[in-house]
Amino acid sequence: MINYHIHSNYCHGLGSLKDYVEAGISRGLKSIGFSSHAPLPFSRAWAMDWKDLKAYCQEVEGLKGDYRNEIQIFLGLEVDYLPGLRRFGDFRTLGVDYLIGSNHFMGRTRAGDLKRVESVEAPLIIGDDIQGVVANYYRGIRDMIKTEGPDILGHMDLIKKLNGHKAYFNGGEGWYLEEVDRTLDALRASSTILEVNTSGPMTQGDQGLYPSLEIIKRAYRRGIPITLGSDAHRPEDIDRGYDQALDLLRGIGFKAVMAPGLEGWTQRKI
Repeated sequence: MINYHIHSNYCHGLGSLKDYVEAGISRGLKSIGFSSHAPLPFSRAWAMDWKDLKAYCQEVEGLKGDYRNEIQIFLGLEVDYLPGLRRFGDFRTLGVDYLIGSNHFMGRTRAGDLKRVESVEAPLIIGDDIQGVVANYYRGIRDMIKTEGPDILGHMDLIKKLNGHKAYFNGGEGWYLEEVDRTLDALRASSTILEVNTSGPMTQGDQGLYPSLEIIKRAYRRGIPITLGSDAHRPEDIDRGYDQALDLLRGIGFKAVMAPGLEGWTQRKI
């Protein structure tokens, strides 16, 4: 199996790169990719520091050679979409194998500060306009797909993190699914691969998946290719939730996931 969404102590994960490689081998993974949070133009504790970026790339490249007979290793970054900025091209010049494009931000405070979807200030930004906040979030993803062209779209519906106990929406409303469908249509028209991310607790059923089961079904009907990642922040989470997720994907009809290689992205049977 594969996993191309892995963090480490280069950003806000626990454990060294080597720890994750060893965990992947012990769990029988054939191919992994590191995707530390790329540096931001402002300070955030969860993102890599600019001064560590070169060392990160060099260490991953070194591990590729050290473990070439045991596991495939790829160099990636998770790059945040930031409204009005074009950043992905700069990171591609580092020789990365792939980029995950993600939107972690739900909007700005009155002071102009960008806030993540998990922010305690979410209610202040939402006010009485949850539809506007959700529309802005998905609009950002569509802009990122069109202008930045990430290889992978990370946890597409992360916006549901601000929606604990479905306080604002249940995911089945017409206005919500319209935003989802517009985003999936943009994805289908691009070369970007949809990530099925198992970072949520699978005790929540398909709500532990990003995106949710309904969105994955809509992606399948559109013929959108998928890949798989656990968004591991600890070595022991290298394949967390995979058994349940694979059963769900096979039940929908998926036969394969996408994996990088010497000749580009190819299918791996599941």
